[in-house]
Amino acid sequence: MLFLTAVAAPAPQASELTCNDCHDQAVESWTGTVHGFLDCSDCHEGAEEVPHADGVAQVRCSPCHEEVAGAFQSGVHGRAGVGLQGETFGCESCHGAVHKLVPAADPASPVHSARLPETCGRCHADPEMARIREFHLVRPIEAYRASVHARAIEQGKEGADCSDCHGSHAIFAAADASSTVNHRRVPETCGRCHPLTADAYRSSVHGGQRRRGCGRRRSARTATANIGFCRQGKENHRSLHPTSPE
Repeated sequence: MLFLTAVAAPAPQASELTCNDCHDQAVESWTGTVHGFLDCSDCHEGAEEVPHADGVAQVRCSPCHEEVAGAFQSGVHGRAGVGLQGETFGCESCHGAVHKLVPAADPASPVHSARLPETCGRCHADPEMARIREFHLVRPIEAYRASVHARAIEQGKEGADCSDCHGSHAIFAAADASSTVNHRRVPETCGRCHPLTADAYRSSVHGGQRRRGCGRRRSARTATANIGFCRQGKENHRSLHPTSPE
């Protein structure tokens, strides 16, 4: 008589394990991301040993993105600390989940021109966040969506998005002289896309006053001066076409 004995399959050895045996991350989706050429341990330092030792280091983007990480830390977002729910502002806050990260030129990216207002609006269109963080502009995202810049992007044309004016990583408050939207730098910032208009402004009476340092700042809070410049006539975010009846 033949007896059959069930024998359990041997447990895989640590050296045979892959990340997906324990972690629910589809390899196919990861390889399709902007970082898909990297191995897990390239970012997750200390995870080479299986099973992992306690205290595997938190992932940091700065070893590969040192310059932009430094720029981010110098700006208002890097210095912001924690959010309303105790979350820390970091790369994923704007770029999205790192395991699903796609290039900024991809329409699926949270920092694509067409989606950037929505991404920035998660904080900047939140009244409670505005109150606590002391944003001084009322509904900037709503105003921007009505602008000639936003409408151009919606039509698939070139147009300025949030980062074109405010910067990407090293973003400073408008009252800061380092800010690209500081009242003394606005003509220079607008001039990157409107060079002929910027040249005309520099040769105008207003541009001459600015060069001579005329005018006094009306308010440190709004950082405006009593000299005419682009932003005063264009209502900040709601810049309309010159032919617009509005």
